[in-house]
Amino acid sequence: MGLAEYNRKRNFRITREPPGDAAPAKPRADAGGAYLIQKHAARRLHYDFRLELNGVLLSWSIPKGPSLDPREKRLAVHVEDHPLAYGDFEGIIPKGQYGGGTVLLWDRGTWEPQEDPVAGYAKGNFKFILKGEKLHGGFALIRLGGARAKAEGDKAWLLIKERDAQASDAGPDLTATRPESVVSGRTMEEIAADKRSVWHSKQSHVDQAGTPGARTAKLPARPRPPRAVTRRKPPEGDDWLHEIALPGLRVLARNERSNIQLFSDRGTPLPAKAARKDRPIGDVVRMLPAETLMVDGVVAPLGPGSDKLAYFLNDLMYLDGQDLTRVPLERRKALLEELVRRAGEESIRYVEHIAGGGADFYREACRLGIEAMVSRRADSRYDAKAGWVTVACKGKTTGKTKTPLPNPLPASRGEGTRARGGGAGAGPATAALPKNFRLTHPERVLWPDVAGGFNKLQLVQYYLAVADFVVPHIAGRPLSLFRCPDGMPADPNAAPACFFMKHPGLMKPRSLETHRILARSKPGIYMVARDLAGVLEMAQMSILEIHPWNATAEQIEYPDRIIFDLDPDPAVPWARVVEGAFEIRRRLAALELDSVVKTTGGKGLHIVVPFVAASHVTWDDAYAFSRAVSEWLAHDQPSGYVTTVSKTRRVGKIFIDYLRNHRGNTAIAPYSTRARPGAPVAVPLAWDELTADVDPRAFTVETVPARVAALKEDPWAATIAAKQRLSAKLLRAIVKV
Repeated sequence: MGLAEYNRKRNFRITREPPGDAAPAKPRADAGGAYLIQKHAARRLHYDFRLELNGVLLSWSIPKGPSLDPREKRLAVHVEDHPLAYGDFEGIIPKGQYGGGTVLLWDRGTWEPQEDPVAGYAKGNFKFILKGEKLHGGFALIRLGGARAKAEGDKAWLLIKERDAQASDAGPDLTATRPESVVSGRTMEEIAADKRSVWHSKQSHVDQAGTPGARTAKLPARPRPPRAVTRRKPPEGDDWLHEIALPGLRVLARNERSNIQLFSDRGTPLPAKAARKDRPIGDVVRMLPAETLMVDGVVAPLGPGSDKLAYFLNDLMYLDGQDLTRVPLERRKALLEELVRRAGEESIRYVEHIAGGGADFYREACRLGIEAMVSRRADSRYDAKAGWVTVACKGKTTGKTKTPLPNPLPASRGEGTRARGGGAGAGPATAALPKNFRLTHPERVLWPDVAGGFNKLQLVQYYLAVADFVVPHIAGRPLSLFRCPDGMPADPNAAPACFFMKHPGLMKPRSLETHRILARSKPGIYMVARDLAGVLEMAQMSILEIHPWNATAEQIEYPDRIIFDLDPDPAVPWARVVEGAFEIRRRLAALELDSVVKTTGGKGLHIVVPFVAASHVTWDDAYAFSRAVSEWLAHDQPSGYVTTVSKTRRVGKIFIDYLRNHRGNTAIAPYSTRARPGAPVAVPLAWDELTADVDPRAFTVETVPARVAALKEDPWAATIAAKQRLSAKLLRAIVKV
């Protein structure tokens, strides 16, 4: 079927579903691939069953979902093929888009054919073995004939479970007993209620009401870009905006309802060869929340030494029916900044500026080795009389170049700053700032409700203060990062504009390694920090939460810790959570296992069993063990504990979350900040410190540095140093109990 029908049904300007732009692979008859089921609440609830074959995901919609009962023949309506990237999709498709609604990743794994899959699929008798987290064993997809096939246009199939060891004739469907997501552990209701999980790139169009100088007009066929004049000295006066002259190629882009045209700095269409080369730039322009627009910018490397390009935008000439060429530059740039922010794409950037006199900016830029600066009057139009000025640093020449890209603002606004005096680092001794660390926008406020506005420089100071304690818990582990480019919102009731970042994408953080790791059913590129420089790089990226794997990149097949996450219902008092932690500790001690505890930055607690990777405990064994211990406690004390994710069953109880022990799942790192009001911190405690009188909210970016300074060592240090070993035999024995 291919991906043409999939693409036709979707507007990728609105939905963040992955576009199907890859050509299908040549047919293969020797192997299967990825398998997944997505529970999808669109107009009607159904389950989307997908198998990887020939470079795409073959897809069927199953109204009642799969069944383990061989007597059940579930209708499966064949729908359009989906791209392989769709296999990670969980979230919300915007209303108005095809399939708008909530999507939950219900199961995933791999599949193997029982015969030639290409031939079986073609003749409508498709037999295979599933190796998922919920479904296992043999299944068959059989295409229907007769009147039903005629009515459905050959789209009607049946999904049937084969009679094998995994089949079950009794009991409720697995869809009823296991409704949770295999990737997040959430229910459909929880995903639908989480605004951060809305998968779209364009929340709304930018408001242009009251824009001075804007005129209703048609989108021009081509731009008329101003040309900068070269001067030897920077302009004087406070009515100028100054930018770094980025070393790259100036490109202007015109977007007419996703039809992209690229132009040179003279306003002429780029030659066909150049346009094809810059196709990725045209693609990212479509991500800007507008139906029609025209922008000016520079195509340049994402960072020093990077072979990835980004489109750095510095001007906006037309937007959704409005000619902005007569709008003052400062207002045009404000509209442009909002567009780029809402797009949320790493490969499209907004060029920052500094207002006022140019002498200081020029001096600092040249000191840092910048080639030149560009100055434009704040009230200037976008026309031949715009009066743009370029001033080259002495010994430099301007022009098109492919030299490494400098930071968007002079790095002296934070570069080389040691954490001393004031802020989070005040009081305790702090580590020295790593050589070559560069901090941009140090003044950007990340937590508006803390200390009159806790900014990015203060976050760096915090991590310098706790460096010896935080680095050992993070170093060498694949990371899942919670990034908040604009920090936390001033309104505590507003959802933060943040997102989880498992893969670097087009970013290339220079102090973070990248590792290709198989995460369950497919490989991905993950970031790994090795030292303090990596931790500070995350602060520079406005990472407000650090979530490491339970294994190191070098020993990825063997986790070295098991986590029990106590997540209490809001009605459960803190004293009961403390009791629950000690109860789990007691049960682990009965198994001759030592454990440690930490606060989470919320009302919960994490009980952690550290051990050496040399124990060679597999992910499956670690997960099964954590589940068995959790269910052991929930079975003994059902009025106080529960292991199901359904919130209706958790009222007045503590949810013991063992899902963090799945391969690829993560938990908040010790000493990591949290993206919550008050800037709380996840803090390791000694067991004798954990009492009903401890207030977990008291551990924040302002208080933890002093606590760390007063400690001789991390409360977990002795347990970790003991190099506890786990026996797979012990783990399996507990599972059987």
